[in-house]
Amino acid sequence: SGTGGVGTYVECMSRALADRGHEVHVVSCGPDRVAKDFEVGGVQIHHRPLVSIKGLRRLLPPATADRLLAALSCWRETRRLALRPDIIETPEWMAEGLFFALLRRVPVVTQLHTPHRLLVEYAGDSLSRDDRMADFLERLTARSSRGVTSPSQLLVDELRNRGWLSAGEVELIRLPVDPQLWADVAPVEDT
Repeated sequence: SGTGGVGTYVECMSRALADRGHEVHVVSCGPDRVAKDFEVGGVQIHHRPLVSIKGLRRLLPPATADRLLAALSCWRETRRLALRPDIIETPEWMAEGLFFALLRRVPVVTQLHTPHRLLVEYAGDSLSRDDRMADFLERLTARSSRGVTSPSQLLVDELRNRGWLSAGEVELIRLPVDPQLWADVAPVEDT
């Protein structure tokens, strides 16, 4: 966590939850991860590499394979660590919460950030078969979740216009900003 938009969000929110007395675990699985458990600010962080499934990358295109491996890795590691969460929050990005959402054993809330589909479209590219399959996995995660949250109405509108979100309710929760971080910045009128 702490890198990129999703990582920064997870770092801030997990620390805020821990500060309020919640037991918080972050399971982060990726191709560059080395298995490591540590604590930061009262948050238990579990880094793990992606599972390896022989031949999967030859069978599926890269973005699709990456999402299936991330989803399977997060699910497997949570079980292996014997974590028993009351609730799971997951980004739609990389479909990391897919198996939790599909199995419905624990409530899953998907926090929208920016799905793969939007990044491809905003770059002016057309969606490849791989992009459409990766998009399906991210969308399935959100649609199978107990709840969906978004930091902006614009993101909700963009996704609804593409048929990405069902007619169900999306909770709009603005991202918090700590004004103390900006206390030493000169007023905009003076710059």
